[in-house]
Amino acid sequence: MRHLAFTLLTAVLSTGALTAASEPTVGAPAPEFGGTQFFNLPAGTTTVTIASERGRVVLLDFWATWCGPCVASVPHVIGLYKKFHDQGLDVIGHTDGSSTDVAGFIKAKGIPYVISVGPDIGDAYGVTGIPHVFLIGPDGKIAWQGHPAELEESTVAELVKKVKKPH
Repeated sequence: MRHLAFTLLTAVLSTGALTAASEPTVGAPAPEFGGTQFFNLPAGTTTVTIASERGRVVLLDFWATWCGPCVASVPHVIGLYKKFHDQGLDVIGHTDGSSTDVAGFIKAKGIPYVISVGPDIGDAYGVTGIPHVFLIGPDGKIAWQGHPAELEESTVAELVKKVKKPH
């Protein structure tokens, strides 16, 4: 019986019938993130998309106000933003409707970067756990992904060198 169960499981996994949500791989074009409401937008803008950020480096942070590890990573993300924004880094924090009092959270934490709210937290990116960030190069392709605490300044520094004209 064990052998039969193992054989069936192996067959299912090898056919791809059971698959986790698919994360885009490093080097793949970054999909849109689905923001429908925005906070901290630059003057004169009403929305932000991956396409509108082309030419800049984007740190796309999937998070929620109720997520302890997400809240703990906010100071690191703010630090990256402050250090590299003038060199070509933009940060978009994206959450869904499960986050409450987003405006109050932004104010309490002193978040200077764009916060986006949409119908899901990272479905197009295959996000199954938060916090999770994707670093997108000026070419619109994913350059790095993982937990924000693991994102090193040197990784961001190398990417912003590729930005032609920061705005």
